[in-house]
Amino acid sequence: MRLLRRIFIVLAALCLLPLASVLASATIAALAGCELNEASTSVCSIAGLDIGGVLSTMFVMGWMALITLPMLLGLLIVWALVEGWVRWRTRRRARKAAPVGVED
Repeated sequence: MRLLRRIFIVLAALCLLPLASVLASATIAALAGCELNEASTSVCSIAGLDIGGVLSTMFVMGWMALITLPMLLGLLIVWALVEGWVRWRTRRRARKAAPVGVED
């Protein structure tokens, strides 16, 4: 079950990457005083390097969130169902293994 939880956590983190990309690019652009929009790439120099193209690409990756956020919702529902099933199964086995006459 531990492995399954780790897989769910990794998949949830992957679903949040487009949102993190948008937040990171917007923060970097704001700190550098650059203009950032989806329509065009503007010049944004930090330490002599033009990172405008990278920031623009990161910002446009936010559109992937339209796909990954519903996937995250589905993933969380499946995760909750799996956790509930495991808990139910564990309680059922514990109840069957309990001696007769012992109540909770």
